Amino acid sequence: MNTNFLLVLTIIFTLSLNSKAIANSDSTFSSRFLFADSIVMKQIDSIINTSKMYLGKPYRFKNSLGEVMDCSNFIKYIFSYQNISLPRSSSEIATYSKKIAFEEIKKGDLLFFKGRNISSSSIGHVSLVIEKDENHIKMIHNSRRGVVIDDFPLRYYKERFLFAGRLPVFENVFIEKNPLNEGVEIEQLNSAGNPD
Repeated sequence: MNTNFLLVLTIIFTLSLNSKAIANSDSTFSSRFLFADSIVMKQIDSIINTSKMYLGKPYRFKNSLGEVMDCSNFIKYIFSYQNISLPRSSSEIATYSKKIAFEEIKKGDLLFFKGRNISSSSIGHVSLVIEKDENHIKMIHNSRRGVVIDDFPLRYYKERFLFAGRLPVFENVFIEKNPLNEGVEIEQLNSAGNPD
């Protein structure tokens, strides 16, 4: 056989093996990130399902520990089911959270509002986003009406809305381009292969 022909076959074979190795590593890489995303989403879904168990409870009801559930303690309590510790007050939870743009809101994020005094700029209320699509947000919260799900923006809450926040435990889970296969979306993990 011609040596040039053998050389070309060798190069093609080598390139073929390398591209298969990259493709395999890419699918493993992407599946790791999709798995991490599903863990976070299951955790968020669990928090939301826990919150829904309290629908209809009156404002300031007592939980199983005897703690009074106002809006912020309700949020603190439902996150504790997933071993996520939060501060006690809505203003402290807001300080603990990272402010995010309205367009970035996802389920599991928090919405912060003025209290009943609309002229105040102080944080007086917090709710949990349980659903979001292009046109609306559903939030669960403990209000004077008890634990309820409301659409946002309702006029009362739209007038009092201050900002949205993401908890640090969910802060570093974001979409970025996969360097091995441009255009594929992946979740960022820490060095241990877990969501940050």
